[in-house]
Amino acid sequence: MARLDRIIFGFSPNLSITSYQRPWLTELMMLAYMVYLPLVVWLAYQIFRRQGQEELQNYLFSLGLAYLACFVLFILLPAASPRFYFQDLPAVSGLWFRKLMQLVEVSAQYRGGSFPSAHCAAGTVMMFFAGRAGKRVFLVVTPLILLFFLSTVYGQYHYGVDVLAGILIGLLAVLVSKLSLRQPGAAVAKE
Repeated sequence: MARLDRIIFGFSPNLSITSYQRPWLTELMMLAYMVYLPLVVWLAYQIFRRQGQEELQNYLFSLGLAYLACFVLFILLPAASPRFYFQDLPAVSGLWFRKLMQLVEVSAQYRGGSFPSAHCAAGTVMMFFAGRAGKRVFLVVTPLILLFFLSTVYGQYHYGVDVLAGILIGLLAVLVSKLSLRQPGAAVAKE
């Protein structure tokens, strides 16, 4: 993946970003990374509240497709995160949120789950559905997700190519979801 990053970008985003690492920026990036899971749930609530059960099902189906595609690719194309691949990365310093992420890193990270970024696939799905849920929801979700995308590289969890592949999978999941839910018999019978 590091080689593919150099081919696509002409440099290594992971190595380049280390010169910008500062404790305050690390805290912001780790906050963005941690806010992702509660944001999935908050957005589901907003979609249900504003658009109803059918749109919520579309959102959850699209998320499920994106995650499934990523998990299958984790098995078929296992790739270690940059933090495991690059030997001499400087330690990312931070405060409270960095320490919380270190707990996650030690106990809950799969070494072969870098490509594609399931977080970025889901984030792409989330931005799409946030846009459909209304301007205010979109304005809450989108900056957090974009910062989150950047934090995946900043924290050395993903390569740039992982982010791009995750975005593509998210877009494909939304497209496949829309196409499959339009098919006759795909709609849930209404009482």
